[in-house]
Amino acid sequence: MPITTLIADDHALVREGLRSLLAAHANIDVVGFAANGREAVREALRLRPEVVLMDISMPELNGIDATRQLLDRHPAAKVIILSMHATIEHYYRAVRAGARARFSSWSRKATAAPRSAPSSASRRSPSTPTAAA
Repeated sequence: MPITTLIADDHALVREGLRSLLAAHANIDVVGFAANGREAVREALRLRPEVVLMDISMPELNGIDATRQLLDRHPAAKVIILSMHATIEHYYRAVRAGARARFSSWSRKATAAPRSAPSSASRRSPSTPTAAA
């Protein structure tokens, strides 16, 4: 059974490029798209994909806040944050929101979140981990 996937990015060219790349894999089924954070949450709750590829910088609701809202209502979803921001702070913000991984378009490397997914309480924590932590 293919992995159902939603692509959320405010750039149509990026959405289409990701769709084309994923279409080459028989075990991945792109079930929907979103052009902003609010639409990403709405479509993910409607379509219930297993994986959401979520841009971090989107209008109406950024990808981190959209991830937090989505996972509060659909905790089984696995969110991978897409970002051109390569800072450690963006990584920590994404993990605290519940993202499973972050892919930086600058480094072309994926960074996996720690094995234990953050709980709802830790996703809401106002504290910010430091690189030394």
